[in-house]
Amino acid sequence: LRRSAFPALGEHTGIRVNELTFYHTDEWMVLPATAARSPEAPHHCAFVELLAEGPQPAKWFVTHSWGEPIDDFVKCVQLHSRT
Repeated sequence: LRRSAFPALGEHTGIRVNELTFYHTDEWMVLPATAARSPEAPHHCAFVELLAEGPQPAKWFVTHSWGEPIDDFVKCVQLHSRT
């Protein structure tokens, strides 16, 4: 998570970057990005379909709380990747 990607987050929401949770990103980014866009495309898509060019086979499954700060989640995943 790059803090510079959210320079004015607090100005608009009162939330500091280190308080940003998966609930916030789902509401503000994932749901709007994956919503049906037109009658020709009436179905929602998965967020990964917007980012990947093809199938993304999983190497790991990570479960987490949607209420935890994303910053904490990223730190835990980074720590795990170094072990």
